[in-house]
Amino acid sequence: MKSEDIQMKYYGIELIIELLRTLKIKMVGYLKFMKMNFRTVQYKMKDNVDSYIITNTAAADWRDIAINNANSPMVLTLDQYFKAAGDKVDAAIIAYNDLPPGAVRPNAESTAKGLVAWGADTGKAFWYVHTMHKFPDFKIADASLLLDDLIEKAALFMCLTIDYKNTAWAKALLFEKPLIYFSQKPQAVSDAQVVFLEEDITNLLNESPVTLPNNIYSKNVTTTGATPIVIHYIARYSSKTAQGEIYSRLIAPALQSSVRIWTGTSKLNSYCSGTYKIENVEGPIKIKTHELTKQYDTSVWSVTTTGEKKFCLSNVERESASFKAGGVICVVQSNIQGLFSALASDDIKQFQFVLFQRLYQVSAYSFLLILIKSVFSVSCGSWFHTQYPHCIQELHKFRLHANSLGQARSTRSSLFTQSLTQTLDVMATKSKVEASFLPKKLDLGKRRLDRLLEELNQLLDKRAAVREIEEQL
Repeated sequence: MKSEDIQMKYYGIELIIELLRTLKIKMVGYLKFMKMNFRTVQYKMKDNVDSYIITNTAAADWRDIAINNANSPMVLTLDQYFKAAGDKVDAAIIAYNDLPPGAVRPNAESTAKGLVAWGADTGKAFWYVHTMHKFPDFKIADASLLLDDLIEKAALFMCLTIDYKNTAWAKALLFEKPLIYFSQKPQAVSDAQVVFLEEDITNLLNESPVTLPNNIYSKNVTTTGATPIVIHYIARYSSKTAQGEIYSRLIAPALQSSVRIWTGTSKLNSYCSGTYKIENVEGPIKIKTHELTKQYDTSVWSVTTTGEKKFCLSNVERESASFKAGGVICVVQSNIQGLFSALASDDIKQFQFVLFQRLYQVSAYSFLLILIKSVFSVSCGSWFHTQYPHCIQELHKFRLHANSLGQARSTRSSLFTQSLTQTLDVMATKSKVEASFLPKKLDLGKRRLDRLLEELNQLLDKRAAVREIEEQL
């Protein structure tokens, strides 16, 4: 073979090798970005990098792993972008946080936190929802270093893999009015870029106002992968027509279930009078060997107690008259719901319920005391001496109230009703007695009622003591 032919063959082989090397780099880059289907919940503990995860639908218990470990779901998820190869510029990404890296004070309109990223070649995106302030910082190129200065409080992270062409997530986020602090449009003309320029995402990036009449968004979609799960977005746009405590007015009705929510010592009491109950989980809660109080936990999670088994993650606390935008992301997954339901222990709920019952019973006596004072001071004048017939009539009306209350109260309340009824019966049967006999009978009735009032005052003192116990707890 001639030397020229050998040289040409050598150059040809070298060219093919270089081409394959280039293609390999490109393929590795694309494969690394969004190479896995994620359905992960990760709970970081306070003051350290310890965390617990649920990584798949078969997981029946928490598994511990340092959150900055190379195999941590947080690191695996975000390093798909941070450590991507040459195609990094062709990835689409949108990150939002009410207190982003470098910020001094949080956004006043929304508390939403998370990021969404996708690449066209994989056909899927990951939606990473979390409760961590100043996270993630895109100036840091290694996900394992992201939390080095952010370990003080506990936080929750949830990663969901979705179809990148389904932009329902963008519409849901638009209702939450998030503060977007980082976004990247794919540099190359591709399907990823086309999706990035779609109307829902453009409206989100441009902070377009919501124009729907009810200012509420609720939609179900499914994750990608062999065993997809249902995601339920529920969001509310801030306005004067969509206000109030979001869990009782929007989230529970949308889920069609009563809800338990991790609130700590909330300013709002549990709401138990409507179709759906909103029960506060005051804590502390315990995962394995770690105990958490809400004071040192940024997460706001909730679980359904009836109907479909759903776990919900949010950054929205319970507030009585909130005009803020907000929302939750719920997943229909029994194992996740079960583990968080275990954190919302029945012992705490049972204690709260018993305490509520005691307060409710004493409150009934308070109502009776107020009613008695009202009847005697307004209707009866100076103890029947001048208005006896009218007073008897009013007292019989009161007896009907007392009887109806007594049927639903404790034995003590029933005895009170019985005693009062006997007194009123005596007075009523003597309504036609001569006036000379009235003072003695009325004085007897007055003494009986005075004793009853004294008893009720003692019960009110007990109610005050119960309140002091509640405040101490």
